[in-house]
Amino acid sequence: MKFDIAIIDDEPREREHLRYMVEKYFAGSRDTCEIKTYTSAEAFCEGYHADTDIVFFDIDMPGMNGMEAARFIRERDNKVVIVFVTKMMQFAIEGYTVQAFDFIVKPINEGSFVIKFDRILNMVRKVSDEAMVTLNVVGGKKRVFVREIVYVEVRNHYLTYHMSDGEYVVRGTMGEAEKLLSGYHFGRCNACYLVNMKHISDFRGDWITAGGDKLKISQSKKQEFLGEFAKYLGGGSC
Repeated sequence: MKFDIAIIDDEPREREHLRYMVEKYFAGSRDTCEIKTYTSAEAFCEGYHADTDIVFFDIDMPGMNGMEAARFIRERDNKVVIVFVTKMMQFAIEGYTVQAFDFIVKPINEGSFVIKFDRILNMVRKVSDEAMVTLNVVGGKKRVFVREIVYVEVRNHYLTYHMSDGEYVVRGTMGEAEKLLSGYHFGRCNACYLVNMKHISDFRGDWITAGGDKLKISQSKKQEFLGEFAKYLGGGSC
C-alpha cells in the first residue's frame, strides 16, 4: 500500500529528521510512501484536497499554529490521521477536539517512533478499508483500494483498472464501473476513460495526466468533467 504523508514544521532540522525517520521505516517495508514537507501550516492548508493519509503537525509555529491548522483540515477531511510532533504536551487534551490520533514528543526517539508509527499505519489501513471495492477478475474476486485506482479504461466489453502498482482486467461496461465507483470522485474525461481525480497530476487544454499517462478530454465530456474536478478540488476524499 502507498501512504501519502505530510510533515509540517517550521524548523528545518526537526522537519528533515522526521522525514528521515519515516523514510528509514519504509526502507524495510513492502509498503511505499510519498512524503511532502511544508515550512508553514498556511502552505499546507492552502488548496488542501483531502488526499493525505497522515499529517504530522508541529504545534508551535509562527502564524497559523499546528492546532489551528488541524481544526481547518478536520473540517474538510474526517479520515486523515493527525499526529502532533511537539514539545508542548500541555496541548494533548485540546488535541482530542480535532481527533488527533497521537502525540510524539520532541526530541524524537527512534525506538518509540517505530512503535507509534506501526499504530499510525494500522489506523490508516483501518480507515482505508472503508474505501475498497471488489473486482470480478479472472479466476475469482479481488478486493482493491479505491484510492489505488488511477483510471478505468473500457475496450471491447472489457474494463482495465489501471492501478498505482499494476492493472486488472474484468469483463464489464463503463456504466458498471461508474456505478461501482460512484461517490469516490471519479469522472469521465471521454467515452473510454473514467479517472480518479486524486491521481490527476497535470491538466492542460484538452489533456490530463493521470498516473503518468496522458488522457484526452472529449468536447462532449469537457464541461461535466471540469465541474467534477472543481468539486473535487473543493474538498474531495478518495
